[in-house]
Amino acid sequence: MRLPWKKQAVFAVVAILMSGGATIAFVTTVDLYLHHRYAWTGGYNIWGYRGDVVGPKKPGERRIVMLGGSVAFGYGVKSDETIPARLQPMLQAARPQTPITVVNLGWQSEGAYSFLFTLKDYDYLKPDAAILYSGYNDWLHNTQVFRHQSAVFRATGYLPIVPIVPLADWLRIRDLSATRDKDRVVFKPNIADRSTSEAAQTALRITQAVERQLGRLVPDPPTTLPPGSCGERWDYYCGSIRRAVDYALAKNEQVFVVTEPYATRATMAGAPGQMSAGWQYHVEQQRIMSEMLAVVYRSESRVHYINMGPAVDLGDPALCYDGVHLTVEGNRRLAEHLAPEILRAWTW
Repeated sequence: MRLPWKKQAVFAVVAILMSGGATIAFVTTVDLYLHHRYAWTGGYNIWGYRGDVVGPKKPGERRIVMLGGSVAFGYGVKSDETIPARLQPMLQAARPQTPITVVNLGWQSEGAYSFLFTLKDYDYLKPDAAILYSGYNDWLHNTQVFRHQSAVFRATGYLPIVPIVPLADWLRIRDLSATRDKDRVVFKPNIADRSTSEAAQTALRITQAVERQLGRLVPDPPTTLPPGSCGERWDYYCGSIRRAVDYALAKNEQVFVVTEPYATRATMAGAPGQMSAGWQYHVEQQRIMSEMLAVVYRSESRVHYINMGPAVDLGDPALCYDGVHLTVEGNRRLAEHLAPEILRAWTW
């Protein structure tokens, strides 16, 4: 029997709402599960940064955010084995009366261009200081801002993990020592991983549709770079650093611009003892950038340059497993060198 047109209309609306609600519930459930499943091995929390969700700031707390690429993020190690995670207890031990939190805002392949976006996105964390850790990902013009690929994140601050699960093998890494294959991190999926990926693929298709629609409502704003004063090769990099530094200063934050360990033996292209082009680029890049900071911010006591270039030998397999990314011990060693430099420079 055919329903009256009014009831048909009501039925249609209810059916759409129920269908949409069920779809949203499915995607949300899968996404929250994946956040939980991969939180420690290589993922990020629901707000898009690595480690535990940081709550409201405590009275007297000093909060530091660390920005950078995969080395800051901690590719190949667990969330509590990264540089920021190792740095926090070292700073805390030196200042036991002051609650200290170090938040890991790094992400794979991001360079200095992303720093301003990241600082703005996480203003609500109310940091007292920002560590800008860069170098490797800025040998060429790098405009990646991973979180801004998600319109959901731009609109709400929630970063879905569904889009990266089918592609990101590093999420399943649980033991770096057991996954190394000729200095490469490898992944051998188990049944649970395969089942998870299948559910993620379904959720991914739905999420992508939502992202496309929402992206029209929250476009990513364009940005301009200040002059970097670093010459044609490095002006883009220096301009990106300046843009981030200026923003942090406007928020009355301390800024630590930190050079990553120099790419030395592990990235050599020639015979033993010879420098590769990458090594030369890195040293030149960081020297010119540090000189720019010294000139532009010569009267600004809140800006500090720290050179971690010699801190870790990237040719030592106990400290670095692929020429770029640090092992657990490498991260500890880097934090061990960085902590006293921050304590010395920062007027608490």
